[in-house]
Amino acid sequence: MRMRFKPYARPELNACPFSVDNPLDNKGKWHQTFARPQQPVHLELGCGKEGFLSQLAVAHPDINYLGIDITDKVLILAKRNIDRQYQQENRQPDNVQIMSLDIERIYNAFSPADTVQRIYINFCNPWNKKSGHKKHRLTHTKQLLLYRQFLAEGGEVYFKTDDDDLFADSLHYFPEAGFDIVWKTFDLHKNEPEWNIRTEHENMFTEMGIPTKALIAVKRELTHSITVKKERAIIMDKQAIHTSHAPAAIGPYSQAVQAGNTLYVSGQIPIDPATGEFAGQDIATQTRQSLTNISNILKAAGADMSHVVKTTVLLKHIEDFAAMNAVYSEFFTEPYPTRAAFQAAALPKDALVEIECIAQLDE
Repeated sequence: MRMRFKPYARPELNACPFSVDNPLDNKGKWHQTFARPQQPVHLELGCGKEGFLSQLAVAHPDINYLGIDITDKVLILAKRNIDRQYQQENRQPDNVQIMSLDIERIYNAFSPADTVQRIYINFCNPWNKKSGHKKHRLTHTKQLLLYRQFLAEGGEVYFKTDDDDLFADSLHYFPEAGFDIVWKTFDLHKNEPEWNIRTEHENMFTEMGIPTKALIAVKRELTHSITVKKERAIIMDKQAIHTSHAPAAIGPYSQAVQAGNTLYVSGQIPIDPATGEFAGQDIATQTRQSLTNISNILKAAGADMSHVVKTTVLLKHIEDFAAMNAVYSEFFTEPYPTRAAFQAAALPKDALVEIECIAQLDE
């Protein structure tokens, strides 16, 4: 079931001490963001409502936990689950943090200095059987190579799924990416290990008679030649960019797409992602919000406004050009990107302005 936009989610997450507003700012220093930085760090990818990590974190105060999901409407439920678990124990959640992040671009927020000892991947999207879609799987070889960059030597990946095809393919993905599968099962609840925490999805699939498949993989040494070959494939891959700090796509398009070192940002109208409404009704306020949305999307791709090489500005009224241009000049410095500006017959939601751009990313 598709979850609805929750306008209260972002303000509540912003006020939450264990919700990370700008995860890219912590690249290379995640350990220092915890009350006890000397503790090992464990990471859950696609944490969802945090039924799993909230139980794990409260049971193991000697470990620091990070949970990642892509949308605020899910993270707000995770935040409340964590609050509930720690309140029951009369403790502060000082060993757990959650954040919104596109896991396919996790390298923008984590570096080798962040040394994670364990990664959990629970019931991720199996995608369909089309070859082009499989690369989005969180256990795909190209993704595992990204995790290797910050996973400690001998670090572990714990993986659970209900999907037979995903599990069968993952048994090939892990060795291909330089992991040894040290344990696996095709029915986790048959002789269930003590360490298992059943998730909401796990219980649902179990009630449907679908067994949970699981494995533990350990990072081993990977030859340099394989690393270079795989990383080159990753760089040239076409990848969608997502951030909760810009309006979510409401149709069959992405906020931005990276192809090679070029980033194409979709037209941004002046919607404030925190409210889902226009930031204001005048051209100056709307221009500033549109450009702020672009700036946040660029940041999610590891870039900023200085990387922009071309913009296109669409105006409802061409006579607003001067006022738009005054705000526009606040966001760019020399050498300025090229630009085209037009009057449009109509813009989405009757906006006064829409701006798109192309940016060149660092190699």
